[in-house]
Amino acid sequence: GHTSIVRLGRTVAPYVVGSLGVVLLTALGFYWQVHSTTAALLYLIVVVLIALNAHLSASIYAACLAYLCLDSFFTEPFFRPALNQPLDFVAPVAFLTTAYTINRLVLRNRQSFLEIQTLRDELRLVMDTIPGLVWSALPDGSVEFLNQRWVEFLGESLAPGRDWATLLPVHPSD
Repeated sequence: GHTSIVRLGRTVAPYVVGSLGVVLLTALGFYWQVHSTTAALLYLIVVVLIALNAHLSASIYAACLAYLCLDSFFTEPFFRPALNQPLDFVAPVAFLTTAYTINRLVLRNRQSFLEIQTLRDELRLVMDTIPGLVWSALPDGSVEFLNQRWVEFLGESLAPGRDWATLLPVHPSD
């Protein structure tokens, strides 16, 4: 249904965006006759952007496509990719290494964020099960955290960030 179409769109989108970016850069660079070094730098930017926002396979696809366009349109002999000189290996290795490294860093960052979120949830559970009144306030006096006992004691739900001075620790029946 709808979710499978959305999932397919999320899977295909990085390939389409990467292809369009490489093709657009190729057309503009070829039209303006930019130097191969400039084209390589622009292609590297596309590879970085795809690697930051996509899976490894889409990043590798963009890197390979960028290299083929660089070698075909900006280096001699034109319109014929070739790996006949040692320098011909620099661009594909740089593109693929960049795609892999950035993708791994983004993946590690996402995993760290999930671990931190899990630890925060566990800490909240521990703080809510403590039989005492536990809170945390920022230096400006705004409430950062109130455990469940505080909320039960005050008889109202208090959002974090509320000014501590307005938070009167008096039970509503008093």
